[in-house]
Amino acid sequence: CLIAKLIILPALVLCVILVLPCNNLYKFVIFLQSTMPTAVTLVIIGMGTKEGNLFFSSIILYSHLFAIITVPLWLALFNSIISQ
Repeated sequence: CLIAKLIILPALVLCVILVLPCNNLYKFVIFLQSTMPTAVTLVIIGMGTKEGNLFFSSIILYSHLFAIITVPLWLALFNSIISQ
């Protein structure tokens, strides 16, 4: 799930925003949203399905730790592509 949210989704969004006819600020905001880790939605899903919140909370923790590495890399890639 972490790979899908923090790697595959930003890659797909980056491909889409490159062809969008809008200014770079809008593209940046859309891309930045796609690179961010999930917040509390997993805990809400866990509460609704009566699953253990400890498991979902740990996923949120690991996604934020992993995002410390992936977000700067994605933003550097975005900057290098947009500035060309």
